[in-house]
Formats: sequence, C-alpha cells, structure tokens
Amino acid sequence: MKALLGSTLLLLCAPFLLGEEPQDFTITVANGTFDLHNVRVSKTGNGVNIEGELLNNTAVDWGMVQFRVLLYDRQGQPMPVGPMDTFPVFGVKKGVTTKVKERLYGKVKGDIGKFEITSGGGSYTADYVFSLVKPLANAALAYEDEFITITFSFPPEYKQLAFSLKNRTENPVKFEWDQVSYVDPEGKSHKVIHQGVRFIEKDRPQPAALIPPGAIIEDFAYPSDSVQMIGGSWVTGMLFPYAPKAAELKGKTFSLFMPVEVNGATKNYNFVFMIDDIKM
Repeated sequence: MKALLGSTLLLLCAPFLLGEEPQDFTITVANGTFDLHNVRVSKTGNGVNIEGELLNNTAVDWGMVQFRVLLYDRQGQPMPVGPMDTFPVFGVKKGVTTKVKERLYGKVKGDIGKFEITSGGGSYTADYVFSLVKPLANAALAYEDEFITITFSFPPEYKQLAFSLKNRTENPVKFEWDQVSYVDPEGKSHKVIHQGVRFIEKDRPQPAALIPPGAIIEDFAYPSDSVQMIGGSWVTGMLFPYAPKAAELKGKTFSLFMPVEVNGATKNYNFVFMIDDIKM
C-alpha cells in the first residue's frame, strides 16, 4: 500500500514577459524532471490566471506538485500576488501530461512585467515496511497465545490499523473499545474508533466487542481525533505523514494498547510496531 512522500523541487526558469509567446520550462528533481509547456500568466480583476501543461518525466506518480508564482512590475520590482502565491496540481501520473489552469486570488496593482515560478514542494508515493517488535518480534505482524490469535495489516493509504482476532478459548472474550488506544510514532496517545462508528459520533462511548468461543472478528483501529469536518465533509488523514517528515520515521515505533477480558480477568496486550524501512 502507498503513502505519499514529498521532495524538494528545483525550478530552472527564466523571466517571462507578458505578450511574448508561451514559454516552456524544465524542473529537475531527484528522480527525473517535470516539463512545463505553453505557460501563460495573465492578470484578472481579482488576481492572476496561470495556464499551461505539465508533463511528469519522473519515475513515480506524484499525489501533488505545488508551485509558487512571483510577479514583478516593468521596473523589475516585486509585486505581491495576494494572501496565497502558490498553486497545487494533483494526481500527476508519470509519463502523463496534465492540464494546468489555476487562479491566484488577490489585488495585483500595476502592470506585470515578468513572472517567475519556483517550487512549493510536492509529494509522491512510497511503501512502508513494518514489523511487530512486542510482545513477540516478527515480520508477519502476528501474535498468538493460549487466549487469542491476532494478525495486523495496513489497508490502502495507511489510513487504518486493521486486524483479525480469533478467540482460542472455550469462553467468550471481550474488550472495551473505549479502553483501546493508539500511540503514534511521536509518542502521543489517541482514543480510537473502529468499523461501524459514525464519524459524527466519534467522541461518544462505544460498545464493547464480544467474541464467542472459536470465533473471529475483523476490524480496525483509527485515531478519533484524526477525523475532522472540513468544508462540510468528514475527512480522515493518514496514520503517517508525507515527506519530508516521512524519512524521519524510519526506526521509530508505534503501538496499539488493547485490554482483553478472559474469564473475568483482564489481560493487557500492548502491540508495538517498528517502521523498518520506507521505500520510495
């Protein structure tokens, strides 16, 4: 499964005088180049328009590439664009040309003499490699004792810590979801939600999970505070950050604390995982 990772972009471009023919630029990055073709910038009543084509000549698909626009008047003095001087291009597939048509809003005073485009960052896909280090170290992300068998996995985009748990006893076992917690790679503990919980109820008490003898449940844990309402829609973030911070996670650990009640006694399971590698 993939997560998105970033890279610093270096843009090689010359000033472009408005009124001249559209310009082409080559942006060099560590794994190839981005080619901008037929780039135009034009002033509007409420900002500037940017139009052109972007060809991804790198070795990977990029989730997002961002560019910064710098404006200058005809005397070469900087001209503020507005509160936002960057624009993103999303879903930039390798070998594919993407149309660019963006607007930066703001009051631009005077005539534009030239503009420059510089890098604003970006993110591309990568693979995380995990292992379980406690209570039993293994690369299969699995654990078994006389009470339970549990195996962990990471669905697409690393948005959940999924698991399959089997009751190995002759009696029901249960765990209280309100007592389960996720500890992220920075050491911060989070209350979790799981499958079937409505996002609007993410902060409410959750019923316990009851597993009959010999039965298996499949579910997932996700930090409840990572569910946010943005622009009228519920949004769930990834468990691990994009680059450049992603590279800093190699060798760090995270965990899932899960108290399980067996025959009236509670056994505290603390499953600790390590980020062994990040493949780009």
